[in-house]
Amino acid sequence: MIDAVRFFTAQFEPVEGGFLYYSSSKKGGKFVSQAEYECLVEGWKSATGGKRFWIMMAGFFAAIVALSTAEDMYGLSALASRASTIVLVCLVVLYLFWESFAPRRLVKNRPEIAPPRSEEENRDLARKSVPWTLVPSFLLLSGVALCFKLYEGPETWADWAWIAGLACLFFLYLRLAVMLWIKPKS
Repeated sequence: MIDAVRFFTAQFEPVEGGFLYYSSSKKGGKFVSQAEYECLVEGWKSATGGKRFWIMMAGFFAAIVALSTAEDMYGLSALASRASTIVLVCLVVLYLFWESFAPRRLVKNRPEIAPPRSEEENRDLARKSVPWTLVPSFLLLSGVALCFKLYEGPETWADWAWIAGLACLFFLYLRLAVMLWIKPKS
């Protein structure tokens, strides 16, 4: 299972008196105190599995039930139903993005106290952050789904959209697998 808290805390590098946070691969490290770090981690835990998360999910499911009921009672079109579902999913994604950028907002105007990481360091950290079991699993699932959709034969624009999305997903995971497998020579 993917541990969102471990991935979040891996962004911080322990230093004397606190942590370094690198807001991007091109920028240097900025200082985050121990108290700020603990506050950020607690906020992330709450956002991804705590009380706030479950309140948001309850609201999400209540909205789905309300939309389904309204569709049945008032005869809403399938397009309206799909559009509202897309809006709900986008709201959940925006919420998680907002929470994940909390460290960036915190250190925005702070000076850099450490030089930027080298490209090699960034690559190694990226390699270590991806669980190996995840890559082959998603590669296999997206490949099987893509083959099934191609075998079934596209008939509508929606089928073509699924094929394009599955192909992108498959080739992105294939590229990730190759990048993780092959370590470039220094």
